[in-house]
Amino acid sequence: MANVVQWETPVSETDLLTTELNSLGAGSASTLGGAHDNQTNKDRWASFVLDVTYGVAPTAGGTIDLYLIPRVDLTNFADSTVPIQLAMLAATFTVRNVTAQRVVGRGFVDGGMIIQLPPLQFKAIVINNSDQAFPASGSTVGMTTFNEEIQ
Repeated sequence: MANVVQWETPVSETDLLTTELNSLGAGSASTLGGAHDNQTNKDRWASFVLDVTYGVAPTAGGTIDLYLIPRVDLTNFADSTVPIQLAMLAATFTVRNVTAQRVVGRGFVDGGMIIQLPPLQFKAIVINNSDQAFPASGSTVGMTTFNEEIQ
C-alpha cells in the first residue's frame, strides 16, 4: 500500500502582533513582535489573518504588509533599523471599505494563502499601507501553522 501525504489538522492560531499595532499610523511600520520559535516547533506552513476595527473605514484596496525577520545566524535578530526590504515578505492583507475587518493574508511563496516558514526563530512586523490609522487597541495579526502528515 502506498503512503498518502495529506495536511495535518491545524491546532490553534497564535498571535504574532497585538499591542505593537496599537494606534499604528497610516504609512507607518509597527514595532517588532515577540520571537516565534520555529527552530523548535519546526512548522513548515502557515497562513495569516489580520483583525482590525478602524475608526474610519479605509479606502478599499489599501494593504497591510506582513514581514518576518528571521534569526538567520541563530544568535541575533536584525535590528529594526535594517531596511524592511531585507526581511521576508510573508503576506499582504488587502483591506476593504468597512470598519471591522478579518482579512486572510495572501502569501508570497506560492501566491496563495499559505506560505512556507523558515526553520528559524523569527519576529513579525507590519507596514500600514492603508490610508487610516489602527485603533488604540484590539488589533491582531494571527498565524495558524501546520505540516503534512504521511499515512
